[in-house]
Amino acid sequence: MFRLEVSMYLAAPAMTPAVLRQVGALSSSYCHDTRLGTARRKSPPQPRLPTKQASQAKMYVPTDSFGGLSPEKVAANVLKKVSTFASLEIIRIREEVNAEEVENPSHEVLDAFMQKFPYKPSDEWTNQLTSSGGDLKIAALKLLQTREEFAQDAFDWNLVKSLTVDSLKEEDSELMKEYMMKSMLLGSGENEEDDVTAVEKKEDQ
Repeated sequence: MFRLEVSMYLAAPAMTPAVLRQVGALSSSYCHDTRLGTARRKSPPQPRLPTKQASQAKMYVPTDSFGGLSPEKVAANVLKKVSTFASLEIIRIREEVNAEEVENPSHEVLDAFMQKFPYKPSDEWTNQLTSSGGDLKIAALKLLQTREEFAQDAFDWNLVKSLTVDSLKEEDSELMKEYMMKSMLLGSGENEEDDVTAVEKKEDQ
């Protein structure tokens, strides 16, 4: 089939540059199998992963590392508890600033509840709060609404990423400096124990 198609092009009255390009493309898409005596197409190249996906593939975290949760899910659970505590403070400040306009302060009801049941960063504490009745029920609903608004509108997610990365870089830099200092002292002194003691004293200062 390959020879037939090429011969058709060669039999053309004029081999223009366009025709030559077509013949070249055709020949490159076939390779001859000497064992079978037939022509077969080359397998198409495998698509490469985009840069971001390739990077994520190299940083794969096994699903059982956090009890079946992803690192993002673990962080989300922590931030949910942070949002709950922050919302308790937001409600208190709002009502204290607008004390004249607030008829039934929710923060007083919440404070009374927390005196009996100190705040714990867990779903159990929140469930206990929402299961109550009366004014406490109203205060609980306000808390749920406030923490959702806080997470969606007030919490700076980009700042969290920036602070986390900066903190890691700063800590890594300090650890590398200490490592290099210890390596240099241990490699240059005759008495390694004295060198280690000198490094430890410097760190304490």
